Amino acid sequence: MVQVLIVESHPSSSEYLRSVLGRLGHQVTEARDGAEGLELARLTPPGLVFIDILMPTMDGYEFVSALRSQPGQSELPVVFWTAAYLKREALGLAQECGVLHIADKSALPDEISWIVAQCLGEDANRSALALDTKTIVEDLRLAQDTARQNTVDLQTASSRLSALTELGRALANQSNVPLLLKELCEGARYLLGARVAFAFTVDSHSGKMSFTHLSGSSSTLQREDIEKVCILWLENLSPQKRTARLVADHEVMARAFQATLPRCTKPYLGVVMLNRVAGTVGALVLGTKIGITDFDQEDELIASAVAAQAGVAYQNLASAGELRESLTELQAEIALRRTAESELRNAEMDYKSSIETAPYGIYRVDLDGKLLMVNPVMAQMLGYSSAQEVLELQTTEKISCDPEDRQRLLTRYTARGLVMNVEVKWKQKSGAQIDVKLNGWPKFDLDGKVIWYEFFVENITAQRQLELQVQQAQRMEAVGQFAGGVAHDFNNLLMIISSYADLIKAGGFERSTVIERAGRITEAATRAAALTKQLLAFSRKQPEQLELMDLSTLLGELGNVIPKLVGETIHCSISCGPALGSVRVDRGEIEQVFLNLVVNARDAMPDGGEFTIETAHVDVDESYAEQRVPPGPYARITVGDTGVGMDEATQAHIFEPFFTTKERGHGTGLGLSVVYGIVKRSGGWIWVYSSPGKGTTFKIYLPVVQESTEAKKVGLQPEIIPTGSETVLLVEDERGLRTVVCEFLRSTGYVVLEASNSMEALHICEGYPGRIDMLLTDYIMPGLNGPRLGNLAMKLQPNLRIICMSGYNDRAPQAPEFSETTTFLQKPFSLSMLAQTVRRVLTDDLRYSAPVQVA
Repeated sequence: MVQVLIVESHPSSSEYLRSVLGRLGHQVTEARDGAEGLELARLTPPGLVFIDILMPTMDGYEFVSALRSQPGQSELPVVFWTAAYLKREALGLAQECGVLHIADKSALPDEISWIVAQCLGEDANRSALALDTKTIVEDLRLAQDTARQNTVDLQTASSRLSALTELGRALANQSNVPLLLKELCEGARYLLGARVAFAFTVDSHSGKMSFTHLSGSSSTLQREDIEKVCILWLENLSPQKRTARLVADHEVMARAFQATLPRCTKPYLGVVMLNRVAGTVGALVLGTKIGITDFDQEDELIASAVAAQAGVAYQNLASAGELRESLTELQAEIALRRTAESELRNAEMDYKSSIETAPYGIYRVDLDGKLLMVNPVMAQMLGYSSAQEVLELQTTEKISCDPEDRQRLLTRYTARGLVMNVEVKWKQKSGAQIDVKLNGWPKFDLDGKVIWYEFFVENITAQRQLELQVQQAQRMEAVGQFAGGVAHDFNNLLMIISSYADLIKAGGFERSTVIERAGRITEAATRAAALTKQLLAFSRKQPEQLELMDLSTLLGELGNVIPKLVGETIHCSISCGPALGSVRVDRGEIEQVFLNLVVNARDAMPDGGEFTIETAHVDVDESYAEQRVPPGPYARITVGDTGVGMDEATQAHIFEPFFTTKERGHGTGLGLSVVYGIVKRSGGWIWVYSSPGKGTTFKIYLPVVQESTEAKKVGLQPEIIPTGSETVLLVEDERGLRTVVCEFLRSTGYVVLEASNSMEALHICEGYPGRIDMLLTDYIMPGLNGPRLGNLAMKLQPNLRIICMSGYNDRAPQAPEFSETTTFLQKPFSLSMLAQTVRRVLTDDLRYSAPVQVA
């Protein structure tokens, strides 16, 4: 028995041969490639070698040549171990290198036994598995027989088909492109009997080529040379021309392979790798067929089939790779999205928590004003037990005192992009009113469209009440200085009235003279009424009422008040510009602005100085110096003094509540804060300019509002005293006033019934046989006041219409005892105003259009 060396890269084939040789009693060593086999033969010289004619790094010829060059191995018997379909190629290779025996990988054990015995010079009969040598030789010599030849050909074709099928299965099972192309090159090389095989791929998107694998040689190729080889084959292959041959001595081929593959002298065969999705995806190139023949047409067909399978497998791997990459990206995106969703949930929870615990009310509305969200603070602010109860109101209209508030907010947003510091009045669940400040901003969708608005709500009712108290205190402080001047002026007016009355009583004057002197009395009485109104305005809280007003007219009315407030040591100058325009303000509040600024200037000039008030109409555009003021027409008020002035640090806090530069106990620190709040509520802007020792100047910008043409025409109509014939019940405890009103109403055609108190008036209502059309009553009287008297009188006279007179301007119609149909008339009034009011209430007042329900 001898040592047998098997050199075979395929495990299954090697295992079969080892099993057969072991049963014959031989010792077996194995090598996976030629290099390993040569090393084993050197270390443990074998008595027989079985070698595959094709291996990854060398072929049978190269192995035999290297083996027999080793000492003592020149006569070593070698058997070519090959596939049946390569037997023809193996015979040619055996002739080249002097190998005498060829064994088919599909040979039966007795055939292998016979070949071993032949190589070792043994008698075949010694082996239990051996056959009669003469019989076998005889059978081999009958190979010329047609039937035998057909069987061999069929076996060869079957073996090649089996190998092709196995290669296709192996290609389909590869997990990545490099392994796929390695299997392609090695499998095609074995299948077709090529010395070398290499493959490259082409990216269908970028056109980039990648040289992937070379089988049959361990030599390193130059990258530049191999790239040129790939380009050469792409130029010769296409979906229309799927196979091509190039001679080995082609310039490009020779430069790349001549040094590393010297035995590749016959033509190369190249086939294109195709698939239906991407077209050409690469090529397979086979170099120099083993044996004495070249690649034939059958080889081209088999190579094309193998390349086609590889093309499909490559596309599957590429698609799978893209799918895995997409899946990885998708998984990463899902992870990011989950992270983002988690962060969003946390942010929403934090946001919701912030909303729930915020010290301000927060609500959200859509473009139609529907409530979308309300926080608990806002619900509590409005007197509701829960936010859901507020949401059930549907819209903010049910909590707004003014139905125009929503439109004002939209207008403010359109003009400025935000809603900042807008003050409105809201109704609580109980019906009580509160003052709130709104700050809001829009929420946009991905297309840039507004989908809802969010507002922060601050309850400033207590702040407003404090401001009103401060205003009232400041007014009362001003009254102390104003009262002396008013008393002096009032005494002069009383002197005028009494003097002209004495002249008229003296008699003997013509009618025209009497009328002239009565006119002087009327003029003095009007001036006295104006003084009284100014005194009341400074001493009493007036209800807020926005109206169109010309500031120049207002300053004209205050012209005799302001000098008295600043004192005799300060020179006062008031200058009103032409065509100032009307502004929408509350008269009482704008008077408070002037009052506070006057007092502030007076305190800044204890030793006297200059005080000026100027008004002017300005048109603010984009290039205007005061760029913080939105463009448009404005009435500008400039109030200046030559007092002590302020530094920048003081100016930075001048409008803050409770900030004062006066000594403790000499100022509240709310004067200029009140000014700032009034200006802002009026839609205006205010700035201060000052420096120490150079005085202070305040500039106020109030937006000009265009008056309607109809309103202007009404103001120009001549005074007309209307007449009537209805019955009027006059109730007035002041005898002189009752007498003159009775005489005037009777002179205009009315039937007038008189009463000095409420009880007397009720008796008249109950006992008068006719219809009483109007109750004209004073507000403050002994017993029942005017509104309560009206409520009782309407039960006795269902068609009664009521006018309530008062010299107190804080007796507004909003008082609880006023009915909705009661008209308020402020004293003092002219007789013509009285006549017009009586006539309007009797004929034009729509409040009386519905029947009055009598309890």
